[in-house]
Amino acid sequence: MGLPILVAESSPYYVSLIRDWLSDAGYREIEFCATVEQARAMTTEQKYGAIVIDARLPDGSGIMLAREIRHAPRSPNRMTPMVLLDSRSTRRRVSAARDGGASECVCKPMSRKSFTAHFLKAVSDGRSYIKARGYFGPDRRRRSSGWDGAERRRQAARRVRVEEGLADA
Repeated sequence: MGLPILVAESSPYYVSLIRDWLSDAGYREIEFCATVEQARAMTTEQKYGAIVIDARLPDGSGIMLAREIRHAPRSPNRMTPMVLLDSRSTRRRVSAARDGGASECVCKPMSRKSFTAHFLKAVSDGRSYIKARGYFGPDRRRRSSGWDGAERRRQAARRVRVEEGLADA
């Protein structure tokens, strides 16, 4: 199924579950790493079809890793769907994951149904990517609603469509 999937997860239990769930969904090329440093090295050298990141890796924050991948100008994975796994599902943590550039956030402990639904949604969702001051990633709005009020932004956010060869979005 296209490009390989990268999973940055340090728990052998979750590595085993995710491997089985992704394999059952038809993904054959799945690469694993257990630290931010390993994931950083892997994402700068290879393009992935999707990236799954645990929010709490032994050597750092998965949210910060997602932000680094999204903001690195030469990253081959700037527009790769990312699913963040977090054991704390507070509104603040989910907002931090979203603001870091995660396409989807799944709360641990997770079921096969929950993980697979979020993963497939992230991979198949054709949301535009937004480039604005301090943020680059998928459009954070889930629904579109018209706005009848006056526009107060000084500068409109640029929408970027996911396309191959988009070098400096």
